[in-house]
Amino acid sequence: MQALLLRIGIDKGCGGCLAPIFKDGSFEYIPIPEGCASSEDKTYSKLSGKNYKSIVKFIPKKLCDAIPHIDPEFKTFTYGDPTPNKRKQLARLLPGDLLIFYAGLEPENDISRIFIVGYFTIKDTYDFSKIPKSAQSSMLQKLYNNAHAKRKYLDERLVIVKGDPQKSRLLLKVPNK
Repeated sequence: MQALLLRIGIDKGCGGCLAPIFKDGSFEYIPIPEGCASSEDKTYSKLSGKNYKSIVKFIPKKLCDAIPHIDPEFKTFTYGDPTPNKRKQLARLLPGDLLIFYAGLEPENDISRIFIVGYFTIKDTYDFSKIPKSAQSSMLQKLYNNAHAKRKYLDERLVIVKGDPQKSRLLLKVPNK
């Protein structure tokens, strides 16, 4: 079994802030802004959190009407990336391997730190550079909830992993807060 750690979520370099962590160890997962044309119909102002009905109070005002890049997504448990280093690592993941997500979180009146916030136990890996173009559209329909599947233009270097729904989750609280 292998494990891969990946940083996710909004941060000061991509979005302009960190997501909050609360005194009880619970937190909000706030995705980065989408950088490409997308069919995503949610904006940050319509995005609910785990602890709050709206995450707007935790983001810069300029993002309220922006589209979030919800990746990873924790409903159908997918994560994708076309960039050379990440795609290469993702393509090596096999069923049963772990993809562990960490994020920078900012406690109220305290120093920001990074925390493990979720994980996938890999069920499948889809390397679009190896999927015939004639089959890519139907494959994207199966992975419909992933932010990359919602983009107007497919990056043919894209790799999407799917987690086992029974063995993958976004944590409710960070470990050992």
